[in-house]
Amino acid sequence: MVEIGAADRHSADDMTKEGCVTDDVYQNTDDNRFELDINGAVAAAYYELAPGVITFTHTEVPAELNGRGIGSKLIKGALDAVRAQGLKVVAKCPFVHAYIEKHPEYADLRA
Repeated sequence: MVEIGAADRHSADDMTKEGCVTDDVYQNTDDNRFELDINGAVAAAYYELAPGVITFTHTEVPAELNGRGIGSKLIKGALDAVRAQGLKVVAKCPFVHAYIEKHPEYADLRA
């Protein structure tokens, strides 16, 4: 896994505390997805890579995390990583598409 985001990880004790949210988004290249682990529940944004382009195909947030902005944190971290990698984005995933529409600072990433 390639870490994207904060340099230090929360300890296992920190992660079990109610309401603890880590800002770390990880790119799991083995599974072609960006991940955000919240108290052991993992939100994921799946992608396909092609030369110079990343296509986001699907985003999943566990039901117990719905309504807490977890999906937005995940996509923000993923898009920041994509920018750092110099890639362009194709947003087949409706959630990623809507996020870019609502956040014009990411519009330049569109392929």
